[in-house]
Amino acid sequence: MFDRASEVTRPQPGDVAVFRYGRAYAHGSIVTVTEPLTLVHAFSPAQAVIEEPIMRNPVLAEPGRRPRFFSLWAARATTEADPV
Repeated sequence: MFDRASEVTRPQPGDVAVFRYGRAYAHGSIVTVTEPLTLVHAFSPAQAVIEEPIMRNPVLAEPGRRPRFFSLWAARATTEADPV
């Protein structure tokens, strides 16, 4: 995700959110609604893929999780290593 998409500060529906688990960003989800922030993600205790507002999930709502948001559609800055 970090190499293929642009990090954004204000996610839009369809963007990806990744959450910190331990020292790594290891849980991904898809933004479906921005207010309130609502995600689709696999949730082990439910044994299902669910859609829920982030504030309903006490684990994801923890301040230490610090989600980062990425867009596959946002413009990326071109670098010398990127093909033209």
